[in-house]
Amino acid sequence: MILDIMPIPLTQGLFALVDGEDYEELSKYKWHAAKRGEICYAEHSYRNKGKKINILMHRMIMNASQKKCIDHINCCGLDNRKTSLRFATKSQNQANSRGMVAKLNRTSKYKGVSWHKGTAYKGKRYKGKWTAQFCKNGQLI
Repeated sequence: MILDIMPIPLTQGLFALVDGEDYEELSKYKWHAAKRGEICYAEHSYRNKGKKINILMHRMIMNASQKKCIDHINCCGLDNRKTSLRFATKSQNQANSRGMVAKLNRTSKYKGVSWHKGTAYKGKRYKGKWTAQFCKNGQLI
């Protein structure tokens, strides 16, 4: 019996989580932990005609071309269960990224609302005020 969630060993003592139905195929490859910014992903490297090729596990699972964007819904790059992955636009992927969440510095329960303790932004001074901002299509509005 195949379990619903299976771990795939990576380098650095890490593991990627995958669905049981994908485990057999993915376990045929040697995977390593690859850090991209602050997030770690599972990556397989091989050579084709002398050129090094890298493929990310989540792209293999979703059978995604290079033009397609795959988003880790829970922001965990090592959680490669299909329920944790989705096809997304660049804007959707960026809005769900850890960097965007950190950039917004959410200290309230509302997304995009943060407390400024005396900062300046675009020539305006904010002292002890709640401010709101949001991004659409990669632009701060």
